Amino acid sequence: QEVSFALQVKYSFAGHLGEGGEDLRSWVDSNGGFSCVLTGPVTITADVVYQGAGIFVFFYKPVLAGTYLISVRLGKGDIPGSPFDSVVEPGKTHTPACTASGLGLLCAHAGVEAAFSITARDEYGNQRTSGSDQFEVGLTGPVCFNATVTDKDNGTYLVRYNTIMCGDYFVNIRRDGTPITGSPFVLSVVAGKTHGPSCTAVGDGLKQAFAGHEAEFVVEARDIIGNQRVVGDDPFEVEIVGPATPQISVFDRDDGTYLVNYVVTDTGQYTLRVSLHGLQIAGSPFMATVMPGRVVAVRCAGTGRGLTRAYAGEEAKFTIESRDVNRNKTT
Repeated sequence: QEVSFALQVKYSFAGHLGEGGEDLRSWVDSNGGFSCVLTGPVTITADVVYQGAGIFVFFYKPVLAGTYLISVRLGKGDIPGSPFDSVVEPGKTHTPACTASGLGLLCAHAGVEAAFSITARDEYGNQRTSGSDQFEVGLTGPVCFNATVTDKDNGTYLVRYNTIMCGDYFVNIRRDGTPITGSPFVLSVVAGKTHGPSCTAVGDGLKQAFAGHEAEFVVEARDIIGNQRVVGDDPFEVEIVGPATPQISVFDRDDGTYLVNYVVTDTGQYTLRVSLHGLQIAGSPFMATVMPGRVVAVRCAGTGRGLTRAYAGEEAKFTIESRDVNRNKTT
């Protein structure tokens, strides 16, 4: 807003001017006239208007808050007391100029409190230095809820929220029904850190496999609430105990899932344990049955007298045992 102050010129032997104002104005003009410059966040040149009776009024309109030095000069010299100190305070809150910032405005982890800040500003973007503004913050997405807003009483407001549901949310920030600049914001809530006992596994390889053939299953990383993770780098450990020692590989797909492949050579019952940081995942241990693989002719064997001797007119017989590549008997 426009600001003004007045300067009255007097005769050295008189009080307030009366009739001789125009003579005094001529004297001021003959000495170079008055000028006024404000130096601070920006430089402002004030307008000077003579109102009569020796009174000169200075007008200026600052748009940036801060401390200014007001230099008032007559001709080339400062008047007594110049320069003067002046503090320009921010104007009243202008909602469309208010801003919000902070990591919690862009992303958050499910089940973990997140936060960001709102900064109240005037029409020219100056930050307010006091509180009492009523901001409303609402999140809309997989669930809808309102955040908690704390007035810091310095022109900023701390916003806190916590949601257990992953997904994309719209963050609406309003004051008296008017949105601040940038609102609504888009927020992505992802799963929290991986919690071993909440993780799951799926796939046929958890229940059955065939000797000599690769079996597989998938481990799904989840946070403590059960939300599936979307990034990798978790050190899952897989242990398989049974009649034979298996070959095991764990492949990180870098999307929160892990492909487990294993091969065993002997049939029988096997125990599968999947753990993270010493804690087994949900459902572990699993029990898998390993059955014989496909019949391989060169591994099969024949027994019986009919293989080596027979009599004319009499029935002869022998038995063939079918086996897989690892010599496991097939059924």
